[in-house]
Amino acid sequence: MSKNTRKARAAGATRGTVAADHRIEIDDRVDLNPEMPSREERTAVPAPGMRRTIEDEVAHLPLLVRKTTRGDRVRIWRSSDGLWWRIPGSVRIQRWPTPDGERAFVLTLYKGANADDIEFLLQAVANARTGKGFETMWRPLVAPWADDLTFLFKWARRYDDPFTHSDPSPRVSPCTDAKCVDLWHDDFGMHHLDGVSRKLPERRGKYEIRVVRPEGEPWNVDVFTDEFYGTPEDVAAFVNDLTWMQEECRRANLPNELATVPA
Repeated sequence: MSKNTRKARAAGATRGTVAADHRIEIDDRVDLNPEMPSREERTAVPAPGMRRTIEDEVAHLPLLVRKTTRGDRVRIWRSSDGLWWRIPGSVRIQRWPTPDGERAFVLTLYKGANADDIEFLLQAVANARTGKGFETMWRPLVAPWADDLTFLFKWARRYDDPFTHSDPSPRVSPCTDAKCVDLWHDDFGMHHLDGVSRKLPERRGKYEIRVVRPEGEPWNVDVFTDEFYGTPEDVAAFVNDLTWMQEECRRANLPNELATVPA
């Protein structure tokens, strides 16, 4: 779907609905198959006993989140029974970033993906780690670079009629800050470097201290507490945690070549 086609559809749609977003690809023609692997991602039928393979070989693999490198967009369409579907991205189990690299779950977000979309894909990863649904939802991926433990999850999730419904779920994107511990952020998220959260005994309160920064700004220390009625020992622990986060923040704001110098 061309950019001009998407803009024309958005201009004629009811304001506030999903269809009014020109960044989303919507096709109101009936599609008979809600599973949409691309031409480059041919898949085969899983071999018997694959549940044992996933539990033994890939259950504890790391997770990587990235954006599409081919410009793929979130796609919405109808199936033959009149239901609407939305495909937000895919997940591969593969060696990364080269065929000789470490094996990982590689989650790819398409343009326009939101927080509900990534939760859908993350749930697929969580299920795969325990073997749940693996034999039916994942397919061996056939490609020159793939081995016998390369798999693809690329399914759509049920969705509402985009021409009548809005979607308040915020947009998400992979995190590109090497210091941030989060893999992705929504439109309102901040980068997160480190933090500590403590609940005081005997209902004396709790606090959370984090080193965070909005996009384009330096790291800062964020402190939250709704109540603090602490003993001298509680205060000492709070001050120690605050000093710790202060130093983490200070070092994070140093130029890269200085931040790695041992203290």
